[in-house]
Amino acid sequence: MHDYVKLSTDAISKAGYFLPAVAAAVSKIKVIEKASPRYYAVDRYNNELYIFSRDRDVTGAVTEHIGDYCFETLSRDKKNAWKSMLTPADPAHINNFMAALLSAATYRESIEAPSNPVERLTYIHLINALVKNGFSITSAKGRDVRTLECTKSYAKGERCHSLVPLVSAYTPSKIWKSFGASFAQAVENGMEACCHTAVRQKYCDIIKSILAE
Repeated sequence: MHDYVKLSTDAISKAGYFLPAVAAAVSKIKVIEKASPRYYAVDRYNNELYIFSRDRDVTGAVTEHIGDYCFETLSRDKKNAWKSMLTPADPAHINNFMAALLSAATYRESIEAPSNPVERLTYIHLINALVKNGFSITSAKGRDVRTLECTKSYAKGERCHSLVPLVSAYTPSKIWKSFGASFAQAVENGMEACCHTAVRQKYCDIIKSILAE
C-alpha cells in the first residue's frame, strides 16, 4: 500500500505546485488500494475524488484524473473559455506588428515577418480588422492599433483570440481535446506533447488561468 500511496501523492504534489488554486480540490483526494494489480479508476462521492491504483506506471493517469476533477468544479463560463482556449495578445507582439508594417510593402509580407506562430496569429487578427475597416497597408503605417477603434480592444488585451488553431496544429488531438490530459501534460513535463515552444507556453498559461480563482 505504501508504494502506491507515495506514487499518487507525488502526482498530487506536482499538481498543487503547478497551480496553488487547485489545492482545495486536490486536498479532497483520498488514495485507496484496490486488489487488481493494474487498475485505476475514479469514483466521486460526497464531492471527493478517490483514486484506486496498484500500478507503478500511472502517475500521468492519476494527474489526468486530478485535472478532470478540477475541471468539473469550474463554472460554465470557465468551461466555455477552455473550449475556446481564449488568450489575450502579447503587448510585445502588438509593438512588433506596428514596426513590421513600417517596413513591409504588403500585409502578406508583414505576416511572414515573425517566426513565432503565436505572434503571427496576432498579426493575422490585426490585419483582418484593419482590412475589414478599409485600411490599406499604406494608410495603416504609423497608426497606433491600440487607439484605432477597430483594433484597440484587441490590442489592449480587452478582447482575446483563440489558441485552438495553433494548439490543434502542434498537439495530438487526444491531448488538446481533453482538459485532464492537457493538465497532466502541463504538470508532468511542461506540455512536451506540444511541439512548438511558444505555443506550449501559451497553452500552459491558459490552463493556469482557467483554474485560477
